[in-house]
Amino acid sequence: MSLEFVGIDPATEKDKCPTVWNDDEVREFVLQGWKAGAELLAKCLDAGSVPDVEAVIRMPYRMCAILGEACTRAAAFGTASVTAEATLRVWNDEEAQEFIFQGWTAGEELLAKCLEAGSIPDYEAVIRLPYRMMSTIRKACERAERAGVLGTAG
Repeated sequence: MSLEFVGIDPATEKDKCPTVWNDDEVREFVLQGWKAGAELLAKCLDAGSVPDVEAVIRMPYRMCAILGEACTRAAAFGTASVTAEATLRVWNDEEAQEFIFQGWTAGEELLAKCLEAGSIPDYEAVIRLPYRMMSTIRKACERAERAGVLGTAG
């Protein structure tokens, strides 16, 4: 596992906040974010199922530059395909000024590696998304920029 730290939410406590890593070995984004509540999860289910091996997390729009950096690093691997797994999704919640990610739940080895960078509180989860989701993540960031709300979440 070649977990490379990309960035952490600059507006929250250092060891208790959304974080982004790249894992170039398996070509995945690793995202730590706030777990979706029941209401948000119900909205996500309108788009399709959330299998037991997946989770839904939230990250604030102010993470857009860090997500962009992760995409730039991933692009070096030439895996910017526009195809993605049917159940892996990215949404924009402009009202809450947050990105919503549905991805594979991190396994024990990955969680242990993430814990080296800080804690993972009970209200957060770690997910994985393949590098081929890069264009979808970039589009979500572009949508947030067009909404004019970057950097205003609190």
